[in-house]
Amino acid sequence: MARNQRESVFPVDAELAREAWLSLTENACDLLLDSVKLEGSPRSVALLTLCLEEASKATSIWTLASPAWDREGHSRTILLKPWELRSHAVKLQLAAAMTAALGPFWGDYPTEYSTVEEDRSVAAAQNARKMAAFYVDVSSDSVSRPADLDLADYRQQVEQVAGVLEMYLIQENSRVQGIDGVVVDPRVSQMHLRIMAEAHPGMSEWEG
Repeated sequence: MARNQRESVFPVDAELAREAWLSLTENACDLLLDSVKLEGSPRSVALLTLCLEEASKATSIWTLASPAWDREGHSRTILLKPWELRSHAVKLQLAAAMTAALGPFWGDYPTEYSTVEEDRSVAAAQNARKMAAFYVDVSSDSVSRPADLDLADYRQQVEQVAGVLEMYLIQENSRVQGIDGVVVDPRVSQMHLRIMAEAHPGMSEWEG
């Protein structure tokens, strides 16, 4: 990416950033549930990756803007970095780090944490899998079709991606609960309920 692209940022009002975060997270939930509807199709895998990209964008905005929400004394202008919102490589690298944080969030601490290089490798593999789910690829000695994609671990991927979304919705709930006189946005609670069955399969009270 060119240096001048890296250096350009753009200002956004904190309330617009909140609406962007909510809309991105809602779209990520939609992509997850659309993927489930297509289970058995390679397109379902691609939608999971797109879901992670939207979740990554949402998290970038939440990290920068949430301190200014519902509190006095914070700047009302947020400077967003376009490369964090538009670069597939950057979004998927952050998504890899988000996924690696899922275990520790629930108290399952690894003996080793992922490195930047490992997150970058996971991101590249995720993007390649997304492309393979959409397109036929031709090389000097083979033709690869979306139908050739191995979907054996699909349900495991769904649970993991839903878990990442749930983790960040819980973090927003926790942020709000620490502020007197502020209640959780109903859109956040609605999103959490929508993905609960996918984040916790087998818990029949969340199904249907």
